[in-house]
Amino acid sequence: MDVFELSGAATKGNFRLLITKDSKVSLSMPSSATLVGNRTVQNSLWTLDNSMPNYYSLTSSQPIDANGLRSVGLLGELKPGATQGVLNLSAVIIGLPREAVLTNNGDADKIEYFQQ
Repeated sequence: MDVFELSGAATKGNFRLLITKDSKVSLSMPSSATLVGNRTVQNSLWTLDNSMPNYYSLTSSQPIDANGLRSVGLLGELKPGATQGVLNLSAVIIGLPREAVLTNNGDADKIEYFQQ
């Protein structure tokens, strides 16, 4: 997952990425990974907290350069319980100081799975 800085000014302070939990998938983060799924990530700059009942919480205290990005790689295990269905995951960034555009801090994805 990529977090982009779009305003042209480096971030300051901690920020948090919340990802919704779904009982059909469990996510984990290899803490020292620099490559996940053939994508470069900076997992050592993130801390994963799995204690919230409805969200995975990823926190980083490292600033993002102006127009830069911070990437985190997660691994997931799908436990669908059925041969077809839908998995919905969404993410939102909170805690960015000086954030002026609140409408660009989230993303949602719908995954449909089925037996072939």
